[in-house]
Amino acid sequence: MGSVLSVICMAAILASTLPATPAFAAEEPLSVSETARASAVATTTDRLNLRAGAGSGYEVLTVLELGAQVTILDDSNAEWVKVRTSSGQEGYCSRQYLNMGAAAVSDTLKLDTKSYTNTTGSTYRFLARVTAGDDGTAPTVSSSNTSVVTVTYAGKKEGQGYLYDIKLVGSGSATITVKAHGETATLPVTVTGGSSGGSSSNASLSLDTKSYSNGPGNSYRFLAKVSGGSGSAPTVSSSNTSVATVSYAGKDSRGYLYDIKTVGPGSATVTVSVDGK
Repeated sequence: MGSVLSVICMAAILASTLPATPAFAAEEPLSVSETARASAVATTTDRLNLRAGAGSGYEVLTVLELGAQVTILDDSNAEWVKVRTSSGQEGYCSRQYLNMGAAAVSDTLKLDTKSYTNTTGSTYRFLARVTAGDDGTAPTVSSSNTSVVTVTYAGKKEGQGYLYDIKLVGSGSATITVKAHGETATLPVTVTGGSSGGSSSNASLSLDTKSYSNGPGNSYRFLAKVSGGSGSAPTVSSSNTSVATVSYAGKDSRGYLYDIKTVGPGSATVTVSVDGK
């Protein structure tokens, strides 16, 4: 059973007094050295718009998938990064959804798995190899969305590397980030709904908020209450991440908490699902 929350992100009223020329027209692309072009890379942490300029008002050139690697051409802007895709297309992405530490090939840190897809409730173990400067300290790990995927350290395998267990909690996508000695590696994970069981059909879901409106740069926390079901946290998604983003914020005695951040003018729908429905 799913519920939706309508989000409207309004441009500031003062915009009506500005000149006809768009505010973003003054933002000029900055130059970058060929050395930086060849070495700096990033990985997307969600589906992400590639825009023609450094601002949410620019044309969307294409949509990059979760886990896509891009070459960084200029990261001097606090909010937008100029990148080049693997197909050679250049544009701007929101810094918020880029893992700037990711590298296409790391000399120090390597994972034995490039990506993983399975159904809710599945588990998987992967290996992280520290190929230089291994002092016996396990690399740190994190999940970009713990309502979809969780990750825990499972010990060291002598002579090979460090083991980690991932558990697929709810439908959606997440990125596992592994860090060691200044190097970062990522593992994109996609979770699909598992086979239907008795618990999912008994789940009921309600939200404490029906709609939310505010200007760009604001945040709001809402509550999802679940009765019955498997006990897994509901999954969330935004229909337009250039307008509003949503992330899991934990659980309290009332239910599950989620944070909305308004990014740019427009409308978006936040969808909340429990047990894959």
